[in-house]
Amino acid sequence: MQHRSPMQLHSPPEKQLETLYYSCFKGLLFYCMQFHISEEDSTEMINDVFVSVWEKKHYLELSEQLKPYLYRSVHNKALNFLAKRKLPLIEFEQRDVVPDHDADPLTSLETKELQSLIHQAMNTLPNKCKQVFVLSRVEGLNHQQISDIMSVSTKTIENQMTIALRKIRKALKNHGY
Repeated sequence: MQHRSPMQLHSPPEKQLETLYYSCFKGLLFYCMQFHISEEDSTEMINDVFVSVWEKKHYLELSEQLKPYLYRSVHNKALNFLAKRKLPLIEFEQRDVVPDHDADPLTSLETKELQSLIHQAMNTLPNKCKQVFVLSRVEGLNHQQISDIMSVSTKTIENQMTIALRKIRKALKNHGY
């Protein structure tokens, strides 16, 4: 059972949905745009998913536990969108994987170099492997949540993460990291 603060227990559904929207929107947008769908179309799909959630608010708990459902819904909308447009599922766009929080110029330069190497290594991964890596390392989802989103077993997720991490570590090692 999820523990909720007293404020959450008495928050109206509108506030709960708004909180959920703002906490998940950026990650959902990033995920949807990995299918090379424009930001505008991705935003529209995400908004459609939240409208659907709102229509089901009496049946769904409007909390962070809904995150896998949201990702799965966006995933399905993206695939349907691409199928209607007959667009291919193509490579991920290069995105920041490692946050740049340092003010030190040398550390910042090293971080950017590391980001670049991670992106290069990530772009050599098979599409599903990349999706698993991004959902795990960028979005912070656990294996079960990713399994639910992608409709595969947790063992498959573990295998894909092992492959991704092995290839990324090898690429980093080849560059002296």
